[in-house]
Amino acid sequence: MRCVLNYKWTFKRIIFSYFKKHLCPNCKERLKVIWINRVINKKSPDARNHDFSSFNSYFFGDVKFFWNEFKCKKCGKIISAEDLYNIEKENNDQYNRDELY
Repeated sequence: MRCVLNYKWTFKRIIFSYFKKHLCPNCKERLKVIWINRVINKKSPDARNHDFSSFNSYFFGDVKFFWNEFKCKKCGKIISAEDLYNIEKENNDQYNRDELY
């Protein structure tokens, strides 16, 4: 087991995640906010997707990242906050365009 000395919490679209109800794009069941965590080394390929900065310094070595995503209770699909935001925005834009014509 690796010893992790650095932890970083990343809140993705926090207002969108907690102050609005969301439905699964597949089965239309209500989604639940879950927290994902993963230990990532700065030299690994996964490091490109994460920010290793902390206030006015940088993390080195292994960092345990925490971030929020959505999970459907019915079908088990896990979807990121950013992906769900884009899906809902696209659906809302489509609805508004249909309403104009």
